[in-house]
Amino acid sequence: MHHRLIPLFALAVTVSSGAIAQEMQQIPVGPQQPVQQLTTAKAVAVDTRQFLPQVNVEKRDLIVRPENPFKPPWREMKVEPNSLPVGEVQDYQRIELRDGRALFPGIGYTGWIPPDPDIGVGPNHIIGVVNVDLAFFTHAGSKTFQQPISTFFASVGAGPTSDLFDPKVFFDRIHQRFVVVCLEMKTSPQTSKVLFGVSDDADPNGTWYLYRFEAARVISGSNTWADYPGAGYNKDAYVVSMNQFTFSGFAFRGVQFIVIRKSTVLSGGAATTHYFLDTNEFGAQVAEMVDSSIDRVYTASDFNSGNMKIHAFRNLTTTPLMDSAFLAIPSFTYPSTNATSPGGRSLDVLDGRLINVVFRNGKMVTAHGVRSPTSSDNVVRWYELNTNNYPSSAMTVAQSGNVAGTAGQHYFMPALFINEFGDISMIFTRSSSTIVADIMVAGRKTTDAPGTMGAPVLLESASGSTYGFSGFNRWGDYFGIETNPNNETTFWGVGMTGTTSSAWRTAIRDWNVTLPVTLNSVTLNSSTVIGGNSVGGQVNMSGNAPSGGYVVSLSSNVPAAATVPSTVTVPSGSSTAGFTVSTSVVSVDTAVTITASFRGTNRTVGLTVQWAWVIVNPSSFAKVGIHISGNLNSLFASDDDRMRLGVDPGVDQFPPVQLFLSATAPVANPSKLEFTLETRASTTFRGQRLMLFNWATNRYDTVDYRFPGLSDSSFTVSLTSNASDYIRASDRLMRAYIAWDDLASEVAGLWNVDIDQSNWKIFR
Repeated sequence: MHHRLIPLFALAVTVSSGAIAQEMQQIPVGPQQPVQQLTTAKAVAVDTRQFLPQVNVEKRDLIVRPENPFKPPWREMKVEPNSLPVGEVQDYQRIELRDGRALFPGIGYTGWIPPDPDIGVGPNHIIGVVNVDLAFFTHAGSKTFQQPISTFFASVGAGPTSDLFDPKVFFDRIHQRFVVVCLEMKTSPQTSKVLFGVSDDADPNGTWYLYRFEAARVISGSNTWADYPGAGYNKDAYVVSMNQFTFSGFAFRGVQFIVIRKSTVLSGGAATTHYFLDTNEFGAQVAEMVDSSIDRVYTASDFNSGNMKIHAFRNLTTTPLMDSAFLAIPSFTYPSTNATSPGGRSLDVLDGRLINVVFRNGKMVTAHGVRSPTSSDNVVRWYELNTNNYPSSAMTVAQSGNVAGTAGQHYFMPALFINEFGDISMIFTRSSSTIVADIMVAGRKTTDAPGTMGAPVLLESASGSTYGFSGFNRWGDYFGIETNPNNETTFWGVGMTGTTSSAWRTAIRDWNVTLPVTLNSVTLNSSTVIGGNSVGGQVNMSGNAPSGGYVVSLSSNVPAAATVPSTVTVPSGSSTAGFTVSTSVVSVDTAVTITASFRGTNRTVGLTVQWAWVIVNPSSFAKVGIHISGNLNSLFASDDDRMRLGVDPGVDQFPPVQLFLSATAPVANPSKLEFTLETRASTTFRGQRLMLFNWATNRYDTVDYRFPGLSDSSFTVSLTSNASDYIRASDRLMRAYIAWDDLASEVAGLWNVDIDQSNWKIFR
């Protein structure tokens, strides 16, 4: 039942706060345009390194946020729920708590009740927020920064601490930025703002771009303020959702959405924002759309006991549109009692609203607290939705389940996330008449039975014997959870529990459902290769890749000798991927290191690129006749730099001109040996004999005889069957002998020969 909402000014009928509808609403047909577009001033850039002291913990008087008693009338509507069975908790646990890693303290008691803890997890840092402080931590738990949020946003005109509330934080893994959102409200003068900050990179220490967006809106003739935000993103935009209440009487008037175009805020420019309104919705949460290719942002809310309300924001780089639909879900009952806690205390479990929403690989997950189907205990209900590229096709419920404790135990305040494998994990509170407030986690693998969740695991218990005051106590209002962007597998969460003085404290820790996949090794089919040939390689992971595969980077430290593709993709369901190393001809054996890199881990393998052939120039020479010009180097290349030898008239020698050459081969047993000779003579009828010394027979073998011309003439002799005979095994010595004689019938006169090139070529 997917339609699009009509524009705000065209809405003729709304459900009043005192009415109870008897039938399910119909969503009006028609695309909803934004009700307002605003362009703000440029951001104020602040550098957190200039805040002194870096860790500033203020002492404050007790501030208790009032309970919001609003109950949306549409929760009482007649519903037709989804008949999908609801799964339960299994007797096995799926949580892996890594050895050597301890839960560490988050932000401590600030005087505010409830704390509203949330968490954003970057590659090396974590940001925690509560009412109303924010702090930076390392992954090891070292706190490096803490400030009141009012101080952090002071440069954009934020009000005092008493005016701020409901902070949210997340790490935008698409653009590698931290984003902080906090609400501001004052009744006189009537003020409602959204404080919005985005870091300039993945390190929160340094530059931030800060904004202060308008959140007050006149709805049905009454000015309203914003409460209980949701915040999410995709590749193109950030979206913030808010419940709108009147300043006078705090009457509910709908949900407002702000779409913030990313391109205008990532560098601190003037922000382009579009505002949307749905007067028949409550508590919408915005999805973290962690996939970098998705062009829309989804939101979800519990509309009633058998339906969610879904929005899709699209066209986010131009004028956004908001699509809306109802989604039938397995029925549930809203909480009817608060959670019990020792000492006559009770903890606020909220009203069944969704806590957070996450999208990954076509799946959207969310959770909330509901009443047990068999008792008055509170339990956690979670959902996994097939988004089906909505609004192109309708969303469906893939699976759903309840997480419940033993009789008398209450499970509530769930925040959940989905990792790259499709594992789902959640963090929540457990309490009872004997349990003050435990921080619990539970998880499931994609291979588990639909709707099931592994047995919950305790992360942290309260330090004291009671929490808060006798009777009702605010709790939550939400917890935070994300995955580690370094591996997209490990979960990090923040929750609250009690102190010895009956106040609250927060705690942060990581855990796994499936252990992270790492790069084990990179291997080659051979450790040596003749230059000019290729060799196969393979990257080896510690586990199978999820949907979308793993991209492993490759590099060579000597690309002139060996090259590799820049990346190789390990396909989904596999733990290996092959690649090819291409090599070039080298003149000497060349050591190459091939490096594979994956999420900060490097693995290397060595390869020796061997010369396929090498030119060996003479290392010494001797002659018979006159040495007229040139030197040993003149023999190395065909470059018209020549050695000239001539007849010595004072010596009676035959042949009258001779050249003896010696050289050392790089190997003793080549597959082939060549000798190249380029010469010319000053007169014709000079015979030229080329001989190579055969160490097997201990004599010179004639390998060529010809008459050189008057101009340069080059030839090459190749020996294959017995090439090693011409190299002495003990020291790889090679010898060549070239002789020129006079074959003319008349008496020989003075003449000479020029040698331009004379060298060996050895093949491996």
